Amino acid sequence: MADYKKKNVKKLKASKPRKKTIAENYKVTAFGDSPIPEDIPVKSSREVKEERRSLKKKEKYLSKEQPKKRIVYSNKTPSELNRTASAFKVIKGTKRNKLIRKTIAICLSAALILGVVISQLTLPTGLVEAIGNAFAKSGKGSGFPITISGGTVYDMNRFGGCISILSDTHLEIYNTESKEIISEQHGFSAPGVSVSDSRILLFDRGSTSVTVYNLSGKVFDRDMKENISTASIGRNGTYCVATYPENCASKIYLYNKDNAKLLSLEFDFGLINSVAVSDSGKSVAVSIINADGGEYKSNVVIYASKSGEKIAELKKDELIYSVSPIGKGYAVATASGTFLVDEQNGAENELQTGSIQNVSNRCDIGFATVSGIKDSADNVRAVIYGSKLDKKFEGKLDAIPDNMDFNSKYIAVSKDNYIYAYSFDGSINEKINTGFTSGKFALIGDKIYVINNSILTALDIPDETEGAK
Repeated sequence: MADYKKKNVKKLKASKPRKKTIAENYKVTAFGDSPIPEDIPVKSSREVKEERRSLKKKEKYLSKEQPKKRIVYSNKTPSELNRTASAFKVIKGTKRNKLIRKTIAICLSAALILGVVISQLTLPTGLVEAIGNAFAKSGKGSGFPITISGGTVYDMNRFGGCISILSDTHLEIYNTESKEIISEQHGFSAPGVSVSDSRILLFDRGSTSVTVYNLSGKVFDRDMKENISTASIGRNGTYCVATYPENCASKIYLYNKDNAKLLSLEFDFGLINSVAVSDSGKSVAVSIINADGGEYKSNVVIYASKSGEKIAELKKDELIYSVSPIGKGYAVATASGTFLVDEQNGAENELQTGSIQNVSNRCDIGFATVSGIKDSADNVRAVIYGSKLDKKFEGKLDAIPDNMDFNSKYIAVSKDNYIYAYSFDGSINEKINTGFTSGKFALIGDKIYVINNSILTALDIPDETEGAK
């Protein structure tokens, strides 16, 4: 038998076709001779699952209750109800409304900021201090009369709508409802005060102490190097202190409302009898007195607050009583009349001529003078100038006063045991007998607050009268 050798034949391994290929290309045909109109496609498991999921969603949707038709009860026909003037419907968005609200908010914020800035600039010492003063003077006391501290009353003023009283031992402030706002023992041997709209300056003549208050209490104090002769505080809180040092005749120091030094000036000749700070705080006026051959020689010098530069100088061959701020300048009172000096260019204008017997300055109203013959009630006249140099009042008085006060409606003067009250429109001319010497009083609103020894009393100004009583 023949010997057969097995040939070396390489085996081929069949590869298994992919499912995706089978699903796409493989088709099922019918067995036998029966014809089939179409080939039967083979679906993948993913397609089958998607069909089942879609069928379930369809059955779930069809099983829900279908919404009912809307029924409209109206006398109009369906065509009338469906009829519209236009095929388009305008849909208004909120962009315009948001823009309007945003614009209004910005305008309100800007107005608020502008109001704060204006208040900060126009109020004497700023908005914050004005609010504090308003809160401090609110409230009521037990009523008048009030017994004050101290044995001797040196000065009484209207201060921020309240009553300030300086005695030999205390500085006290009361509101018009008799509430005590401040009562502080000062310890000064020769106290003096200067009052502005919102602050009061307390100083010790012949000593070195200076203290500044507002209605909330003490703001700051200072100890000067030399003894003080006089001092004054301006509307915006800037204050000036005059001293008499050893190396010169006189010296002034000027400080701003925050107690920071602005300038100091020395004077080789003359004595300073009055100083004043302008309402704007941009300048300071100094009244200097000299004597030559037994006659007075006076002059008023105005200096710029920041640079110390001399702006103007007014010279008089007589005694200058006082210098007071008014409007954009200073009112200078002498024995023969009153003069206005402009703080910017030093221009001089005569306000009033005649024998001046009394002058008074109220920083919130203006400046007043009384002219006439001393110890005579004939031809005694008072003139009140506003901040714009307009005459608020001009009329005859019944006596040359010991003291005078005024506000925007009334003027009151005191003489011995009487207080005379006048209205600007001439409807009131009242003589009030207080029963005591009425040299210290303050006029606030339609009431006169007067001191009798240590008792503070409030007197009403009558509404109308037929004449002096």
